[in-house]
Amino acid sequence: MYENAYKKKPDSEEILNALFMAYVRIGNYKKQQQVAMALHKLRPQKNPYYFWAVMSIVMQAYENENLANSMFLPLAGKMVEKFINEGRLEAEAEVRIYLIILQSMAKFEEALKVLKGPLSEKLVSEPDFPSFLEVELLTKLELWTTVNTAYKRLIESNPDSWQCYKEYLRSSFILIDAHSNAEEGVVNCSDTAADDTVERVVEFLSTMVRRDRDSRESATPPQLPYPIRGPYLGRLELLRILKDRNDVNWNKVLGNPLELICQYYDQFGDKPCCFSDLQLYAALLSESEKQQMITELLAKLGIQSQDGQIVMATDIKVIQRHILLIQLSRYYGFHRQMETDKCLSLAEELLRRYTDGLKFGESLTSTDQQYVDSYMLLLIHLLHDVAVSTKNDQYIWHALVLLEMSLTKSPTNSQLKLLAIQLYAQIGAFMPCYNLYESLEIKHIQHDTLGYVVCNHVLRLGHLSVAHTIFDNTLRFFASVHKDTSDYLISCYKYGSFPKVQEFVQFRHRLQNSLQFAICTAEKLLLDIISNASSHQMTVDIINGMDIDPMTEQTDFKSLCDNRDDSIVFSCEPNKVVDKKELKQKSFLEEKAWLHIRNLTARCLVTAVRLGSPLAGGTTAPESAAIRNGSDAKTVKLRDVLVRLRGELAQCLTDSRQLNKSQMTNDLCLDLYRTRLSAFMRLDLGDRFLIVLDLLLSSELHQNSQQDGQKAASISFSPAQKPAKSLSSLTQENRKPMVMVCGGEERRQIVVEMLENSVLLAEHISQVTIVLGACHEILKPIKASLNKKGKKKKEMDPVMVSVFESYDSFLSETLSAVGDLQEAFSEPLTGDNLAFQLDALKIENSNLLFQHVDDTLESSIRKKVTASYQTTAAEIKTLLDRKLRYLENLKF
Repeated sequence: MYENAYKKKPDSEEILNALFMAYVRIGNYKKQQQVAMALHKLRPQKNPYYFWAVMSIVMQAYENENLANSMFLPLAGKMVEKFINEGRLEAEAEVRIYLIILQSMAKFEEALKVLKGPLSEKLVSEPDFPSFLEVELLTKLELWTTVNTAYKRLIESNPDSWQCYKEYLRSSFILIDAHSNAEEGVVNCSDTAADDTVERVVEFLSTMVRRDRDSRESATPPQLPYPIRGPYLGRLELLRILKDRNDVNWNKVLGNPLELICQYYDQFGDKPCCFSDLQLYAALLSESEKQQMITELLAKLGIQSQDGQIVMATDIKVIQRHILLIQLSRYYGFHRQMETDKCLSLAEELLRRYTDGLKFGESLTSTDQQYVDSYMLLLIHLLHDVAVSTKNDQYIWHALVLLEMSLTKSPTNSQLKLLAIQLYAQIGAFMPCYNLYESLEIKHIQHDTLGYVVCNHVLRLGHLSVAHTIFDNTLRFFASVHKDTSDYLISCYKYGSFPKVQEFVQFRHRLQNSLQFAICTAEKLLLDIISNASSHQMTVDIINGMDIDPMTEQTDFKSLCDNRDDSIVFSCEPNKVVDKKELKQKSFLEEKAWLHIRNLTARCLVTAVRLGSPLAGGTTAPESAAIRNGSDAKTVKLRDVLVRLRGELAQCLTDSRQLNKSQMTNDLCLDLYRTRLSAFMRLDLGDRFLIVLDLLLSSELHQNSQQDGQKAASISFSPAQKPAKSLSSLTQENRKPMVMVCGGEERRQIVVEMLENSVLLAEHISQVTIVLGACHEILKPIKASLNKKGKKKKEMDPVMVSVFESYDSFLSETLSAVGDLQEAFSEPLTGDNLAFQLDALKIENSNLLFQHVDDTLESSIRKKVTASYQTTAAEIKTLLDRKLRYLENLKF
């Protein structure tokens, strides 16, 4: 539209502006450049138009790395230099884009000259930007002495900049190594102000600590209005580096590490950041020193138990310091070493302190969090530890009761809600998870970073209706991403924020290749295919309404980005128990494997349905039905597509079996939950699906041999070997109560596997039903033809007999499995039966921990969990009822 308008009015600045922004929306950088230059020629006095063209060339370099340094970046640089030589640079944005070009071309020395020249006077919006960019460029040039002194100056001017401390120490040890190796020419050590020995580093850090202490004690206002942590953490970081380098004197250069950590605790122990600071330096202490530190600091607080009585804290700061020590105890692994009785005793103490500490928050508003909420979080982790070690889910149940109680006191505490979501998911109750998730008011980008919190559970626990809602909301966000990011990019050009252009393009790329986006797309597609149809014609109509090409894999697995925020749940677990980085990597691999299986399954179903569907002319000729591949403009037979997809699915299943051997665990209260891959493999559902695909391919091949006049005997039909257990056997094995009594009467276990397996079996039955529907469409005309000819069974071709017998066998087995699964699902989830089972989860114990329960609150939780289980049963029963009608229509 704007292009046509431009042709009619080539001298219209307004139309050219609109055309440029239209190209920004679609990311056509070449056209952007052309339009921007046309604007510049139209209004040469307006510099922004010229630099729109320059930035468009830079983005072409970003898009095409092969031509970036040879063509695009040199061209952009010359265009800016032309304006510099003519003295026409006017704005800061124009200098910033020149610096971007020089850095992209690795011309760091020239960029330094710009920062030290007259052009730097235009860099006024961010006062610290020139200094930080200068030291960044010096680092890339490896001028370590200058880098070191520059970071010292930055630290002196901003003594709480932690990044500066880390870079200062890095440059110092590069200088130290250069001296120790006596490598000439590595660094220029003429600058005596550089700290090129450990002694100099120690002196500098000690000077910064003294300066901070003196400023606090002096009458003049300190440099910063809050206590600075940088110098104190800098000392600990120095010790950590020396210890990692195996320096024999690492624990002597600054004194006893235990004393330094205690000093840090004295200074910042009542700050929420103290735990995350000190956990980085746990390795500086031996196990005995850790225990000594915790014991001494607890005694120093003066709130230890005396004569069996717990001494309560008298102010909020004491509570915060005590919470820190409990968190460190857990991080040091002391809680893992406790016996069950001691764990429960500590949990009881934390509950008492939590209850008593609520008085300090009586004046807080409903949107504020209680000061003692961390006591509750630690208490829940202890109960979860006991539940895992004793294999008794009664402790999980009680943890949920306590969490719900604490949420009445802190209704906006996201940590409590996220922990409750995890525990409800572990016992298989999804509706409370969803309600808590909704109360978090997740918006915009959080659909990508936090959506996995419920998306991992909604289908696993069989809430199909809510799954539609969740996937729709998530996909609606991703659908709006392109428009939103386009608006941000347009604003960048309008207001000269050129450094942000690349950032927003990268942001859009991460969202377009998001793991969460790919998962929701695949699951929504499968859900739409299997959930609503009660006849094969309905399935055909649903798939015909989908814009999907089964030949093409829509997901670029190599470019997938894991945008999940795994740090959202606060954790005090020691690294030797859980490495969150490794856990996330394993989770990502498992998610991709499961996504690949789901994508291939959906594509197989779409191809199968189209293979068995009549053409528009009304004649059934599935082999001649073709889809067009836009890349090479060749027609491809659907049967060949299905054969290829079946092979890819078989290979994917083989690869996933290897991955499943090192599957994740859910023994921790962490936010990354496993996929359904493990249960899927255990039930052999992938191989079962391949077998029914083989039946479809054999049926289709036989039909086409009949049409081509071939002899049926020349076609061999050898179905793949069936799994040892039938579908009916699997459903019978799944008939278990929701709550099982184990170990006499001592333990209770919630059998969540019953729900998970039943949902997977129901999905599998739905998929098999659809493929059988395609088989029926193919075999129906053959059956009709045989009936007209009046052939008896003994006169039929043996291959044809095998095909029909296999089809009848599959149909009969699937019908039987539907009935068995409906019965297995309904028995343990009836109202009275389920309520009786959940009553058994209440713990009868003299420990105050289990007496401190509001019966009304527990009853409310029981009702929510019961309703969730029954919703699962109702949704799966509805799905199976539809598939039962579907299957009944497939009989000959």
